[in-house]
Amino acid sequence: MKNIFALGLLGLIVSGCQHPGTQFNARVYDQPGATNAAQLSLQGFPSTNRFDAALLQPSPELFTLGPGDRVEIELLDDLGSRTTSTVGPDGKLYFNLLPGLDVWGLTLTQTKELLEQEFAKFVKTKPQISITLRDVASKRIWMLGRFKAPGVYSLTNSVTLLDAVMQAGGPANFSGEKDLSVANSTDDLADLQKSFLIRKGKMIPVDFQRLLKQGDLSQNVYLEADDFVYMPAATSRDVYVMGAV
Repeated sequence: MKNIFALGLLGLIVSGCQHPGTQFNARVYDQPGATNAAQLSLQGFPSTNRFDAALLQPSPELFTLGPGDRVEIELLDDLGSRTTSTVGPDGKLYFNLLPGLDVWGLTLTQTKELLEQEFAKFVKTKPQISITLRDVASKRIWMLGRFKAPGVYSLTNSVTLLDAVMQAGGPANFSGEKDLSVANSTDDLADLQKSFLIRKGKMIPVDFQRLLKQGDLSQNVYLEADDFVYMPAATSRDVYVMGAV
Protein backbone atom coordinates (compact mmCIF):
# COMPACT_ATOMS: atom_id res chain seq x y z
CA MET A 1 0.00 0.00 0.00
CA LYS A 2 2.85 2.35 0.93
CA ASN A 3 4.65 1.70 -2.36
CA ILE A 4 1.47 2.34 -4.35
CA PHE A 5 0.94 5.51 -2.30
CA ALA A 6 4.47 6.52 -3.24
CA LEU A 7 4.13 6.35 -7.00
CA GLY A 8 1.11 8.68 -7.16
CA LEU A 9 2.56 11.61 -5.32
CA LEU A 10 5.69 11.36 -7.42
CA GLY A 11 3.52 11.69 -10.51
CA LEU A 12 1.70 14.62 -8.93
CA ILE A 13 4.97 16.42 -8.21
CA VAL A 14 6.35 15.86 -11.71
CA SER A 15 3.13 16.95 -13.41
CA GLY A 16 2.85 19.97 -11.13
CA CYS A 17 6.34 21.14 -12.07
CA GLN A 18 5.70 21.16 -15.81
CA HIS A 19 4.73 24.24 -17.78
CA PRO A 20 3.27 24.51 -21.27
CA GLY A 21 5.94 23.78 -23.85
CA THR A 22 8.47 22.36 -21.37
CA GLN A 23 9.12 18.91 -20.01
CA PHE A 24 11.51 17.56 -17.44
CA ASN A 25 14.02 15.17 -19.01
CA ALA A 26 16.03 13.38 -16.34
CA ARG A 27 18.50 12.01 -18.91
CA VAL A 28 19.83 15.50 -19.66
CA TYR A 29 21.03 15.84 -16.07
CA ASP A 30 22.49 12.36 -15.87
CA GLN A 31 25.00 12.64 -18.70
CA PRO A 32 28.71 12.38 -17.79
CA GLY A 33 29.50 15.63 -19.59
CA ALA A 34 26.58 17.63 -18.24
CA THR A 35 27.57 21.09 -17.03
CA ASN A 36 26.92 22.29 -13.49
CA ALA A 37 24.44 24.81 -14.84
CA ALA A 38 22.49 22.08 -16.60
CA GLN A 39 22.50 19.96 -13.46
CA LEU A 40 21.16 22.80 -11.34
CA SER A 41 18.54 24.13 -13.76
CA LEU A 42 15.49 21.89 -14.19
CA GLN A 43 13.22 22.72 -17.12
CA GLY A 44 9.78 23.80 -16.02
CA PHE A 45 10.77 24.06 -12.34
CA PRO A 46 11.25 27.48 -10.73
CA SER A 47 14.86 28.15 -9.75
CA THR A 48 13.76 30.85 -7.30
CA ASN A 49 11.21 31.04 -4.54
CA ARG A 50 9.66 34.23 -5.90
CA PHE A 51 5.92 34.06 -6.45
CA ASP A 52 2.94 36.28 -7.07
CA ALA A 53 2.62 38.85 -4.27
CA ALA A 54 -1.13 38.19 -4.27
CA LEU A 55 -0.40 34.86 -2.53
CA LEU A 56 0.60 36.87 0.55
CA GLN A 57 -2.82 38.49 0.77
CA PRO A 58 -5.98 36.88 2.20
CA SER A 59 -8.64 35.93 -0.30
CA PRO A 60 -11.28 38.68 -0.67
CA GLU A 61 -13.93 36.00 -1.22
CA LEU A 62 -16.28 35.18 1.66
CA PHE A 63 -16.76 31.62 2.89
CA THR A 64 -19.42 29.73 0.95
CA LEU A 65 -21.30 26.62 2.01
CA GLY A 66 -20.81 23.21 0.47
CA PRO A 67 -21.74 19.54 1.05
CA GLY A 68 -20.99 18.34 4.57
CA ASP A 69 -20.97 21.77 6.23
CA ARG A 70 -23.01 21.94 9.43
CA VAL A 71 -24.94 25.06 10.45
CA GLU A 72 -27.11 25.96 13.44
CA ILE A 73 -30.41 27.61 12.45
CA GLU A 74 -32.94 29.30 14.73
CA LEU A 75 -36.09 31.41 14.44
CA LEU A 76 -35.35 34.36 16.73
CA ASP A 77 -38.86 34.44 18.19
CA ASP A 78 -38.97 30.68 18.82
CA LEU A 79 -36.21 29.26 21.04
CA GLY A 80 -37.50 25.75 20.48
CA SER A 81 -36.77 26.01 16.77
CA ARG A 82 -33.00 25.86 17.16
CA THR A 83 -31.57 22.95 15.20
CA THR A 84 -28.38 21.86 13.51
CA SER A 85 -28.61 20.94 9.86
CA THR A 86 -26.05 19.55 7.42
CA VAL A 87 -25.75 20.57 3.79
CA GLY A 88 -26.47 17.40 1.83
CA PRO A 89 -24.40 15.89 -1.00
CA ASP A 90 -26.77 17.63 -3.42
CA GLY A 91 -26.03 21.01 -1.81
CA LYS A 92 -29.48 21.31 -0.21
CA LEU A 93 -30.28 22.45 3.32
CA TYR A 94 -33.43 21.50 5.23
CA PHE A 95 -35.05 23.48 8.07
CA ASN A 96 -38.46 23.31 9.72
CA LEU A 97 -41.30 23.42 7.13
CA LEU A 98 -39.02 24.33 4.27
CA PRO A 99 -38.28 21.97 1.41
CA GLY A 100 -34.63 21.42 0.51
CA LEU A 101 -33.04 24.74 -0.40
CA ASP A 102 -30.00 24.83 -2.68
CA VAL A 103 -27.34 26.68 -0.67
CA TRP A 104 -24.22 25.27 -2.37
CA GLY A 105 -21.96 28.23 -3.11
CA LEU A 106 -23.95 30.72 -0.99
CA THR A 107 -22.43 32.79 1.81
CA LEU A 108 -23.97 32.64 5.29
CA THR A 109 -25.66 36.02 4.70
CA GLN A 110 -27.14 34.84 1.40
CA THR A 111 -28.31 31.60 3.05
CA LYS A 112 -29.98 33.55 5.87
CA GLU A 113 -31.80 35.77 3.34
CA LEU A 114 -32.94 32.71 1.37
CA LEU A 115 -34.26 30.98 4.50
CA GLU A 116 -36.20 34.09 5.57
CA GLN A 117 -37.59 34.57 2.06
CA GLU A 118 -38.82 30.99 1.77
CA PHE A 119 -40.09 30.76 5.36
CA ALA A 120 -42.15 33.94 4.84
CA LYS A 121 -44.39 31.90 2.52
CA PHE A 122 -45.63 29.89 5.52
CA VAL A 123 -46.13 32.61 8.18
CA LYS A 124 -47.94 35.95 8.36
CA THR A 125 -45.15 38.04 9.89
CA LYS A 126 -41.71 38.43 8.40
CA PRO A 127 -39.47 35.81 10.04
CA GLN A 128 -36.06 36.58 11.48
CA ILE A 129 -33.66 33.69 11.25
CA SER A 130 -30.13 33.35 12.62
CA ILE A 131 -27.59 30.98 11.08
CA THR A 132 -24.23 30.02 12.58
CA LEU A 133 -21.50 27.90 11.01
CA ARG A 134 -20.65 24.97 13.30
CA ASP A 135 -18.48 22.65 11.23
CA VAL A 136 -16.77 22.71 7.83
CA ALA A 137 -16.34 19.64 5.65
CA SER A 138 -16.46 21.11 2.14
CA LYS A 139 -13.14 22.98 2.26
CA ARG A 140 -10.02 21.25 3.55
CA ILE A 141 -6.25 21.37 3.45
CA TRP A 142 -3.88 18.41 3.66
CA MET A 143 -0.98 18.65 6.14
CA LEU A 144 0.95 15.40 5.77
CA GLY A 145 4.40 14.03 6.44
CA ARG A 146 6.60 14.86 9.42
CA PHE A 147 4.17 17.06 11.31
CA LYS A 148 3.51 16.36 14.97
CA ALA A 149 -0.21 16.10 14.16
CA PRO A 150 -0.54 15.37 10.43
CA GLY A 151 -3.99 15.13 8.94
CA VAL A 152 -6.74 16.83 6.96
CA TYR A 153 -7.87 20.17 8.41
CA SER A 154 -10.96 22.26 7.75
CA LEU A 155 -10.47 25.64 6.10
CA THR A 156 -13.03 28.09 7.49
CA ASN A 157 -11.35 31.42 6.81
CA SER A 158 -8.11 33.01 5.65
CA VAL A 159 -5.31 30.82 6.97
CA THR A 160 -1.61 31.35 6.35
CA LEU A 161 0.87 28.55 5.83
CA LEU A 162 2.47 29.32 9.19
CA ASP A 163 -0.94 29.13 10.92
CA ALA A 164 -1.60 25.75 9.31
CA VAL A 165 1.83 24.39 10.24
CA MET A 166 1.30 25.38 13.87
CA GLN A 167 -2.21 23.89 13.78
CA ALA A 168 -0.62 20.61 12.69
CA GLY A 169 1.74 20.78 15.67
CA GLY A 170 4.75 22.12 13.79
CA PRO A 171 7.52 20.07 12.16
CA ALA A 172 8.42 16.84 13.94
CA ASN A 173 11.43 17.25 16.25
CA PHE A 174 11.74 20.88 15.22
CA SER A 175 12.29 21.71 18.90
CA GLY A 176 14.99 19.06 19.17
CA GLU A 177 13.09 16.82 21.57
CA LYS A 178 14.98 13.83 20.18
CA ASP A 179 18.64 13.09 20.87
CA LEU A 180 20.29 13.43 17.46
CA SER A 181 23.44 11.75 18.74
CA VAL A 182 21.63 8.41 18.67
CA ALA A 183 22.11 6.37 15.48
CA ASN A 184 19.26 6.76 12.95
CA SER A 185 17.67 9.43 15.17
CA THR A 186 17.21 11.70 12.17
CA ASP A 187 14.67 9.29 10.63
CA ASP A 188 11.80 11.24 12.16
CA LEU A 189 13.27 14.72 11.68
CA ALA A 190 11.36 16.94 9.23
CA ASP A 191 13.36 18.02 6.17
CA LEU A 192 12.41 21.67 5.65
CA GLN A 193 14.51 22.04 2.50
CA LYS A 194 12.53 19.33 0.69
CA SER A 195 9.11 20.35 2.03
CA PHE A 196 6.63 21.66 -0.53
CA LEU A 197 3.19 23.13 -1.14
CA ILE A 198 1.08 21.98 -4.10
CA ARG A 199 -1.99 23.87 -5.33
CA LYS A 200 -4.14 22.66 -8.20
CA GLY A 201 -1.37 20.40 -9.47
CA LYS A 202 1.29 23.11 -9.38
CA MET A 203 4.07 23.61 -6.87
CA ILE A 204 4.15 26.95 -5.02
CA PRO A 205 7.88 27.78 -4.50
CA VAL A 206 7.77 28.36 -0.75
CA ASP A 207 11.05 28.22 1.18
CA PHE A 208 10.08 26.39 4.39
CA GLN A 209 13.60 26.81 5.77
CA ARG A 210 13.38 30.61 5.57
CA LEU A 211 9.82 30.68 6.90
CA LEU A 212 10.18 28.39 9.91
CA LYS A 213 13.82 28.84 10.90
CA GLN A 214 14.52 32.43 9.91
CA GLY A 215 11.03 33.83 10.44
CA ASP A 216 10.89 35.23 6.89
CA LEU A 217 7.23 36.17 6.48
CA SER A 218 7.74 36.83 2.77
CA GLN A 219 7.24 33.04 2.48
CA ASN A 220 4.05 32.99 4.56
CA VAL A 221 1.47 32.52 1.79
CA TYR A 222 -2.26 32.19 2.39
CA LEU A 223 -3.68 28.72 1.82
CA GLU A 224 -6.66 27.77 -0.30
CA ALA A 225 -9.06 24.82 -0.23
CA ASP A 226 -7.45 21.53 -1.35
CA ASP A 227 -3.88 22.79 -0.84
CA PHE A 228 -1.43 19.97 -0.11
CA VAL A 229 1.51 20.59 2.25
CA TYR A 230 4.08 17.84 2.71
CA MET A 231 7.13 17.60 4.97
CA PRO A 232 9.29 14.55 4.27
CA ALA A 233 11.52 12.89 6.86
CA ALA A 234 15.18 13.90 6.68
CA THR A 235 16.30 10.42 5.60
CA SER A 236 13.08 9.26 3.96
CA ARG A 237 13.04 7.93 0.40
CA ASP A 238 9.32 7.16 0.42
CA VAL A 239 6.75 8.80 -1.82
CA TYR A 240 3.01 8.62 -1.19
CA VAL A 241 -0.05 8.24 -3.39
CA MET A 242 -2.98 10.57 -2.64
CA GLY A 243 -6.57 10.31 -3.75
CA ALA A 244 -9.01 7.49 -4.58
CA VAL A 245 -6.60 4.59 -4.87
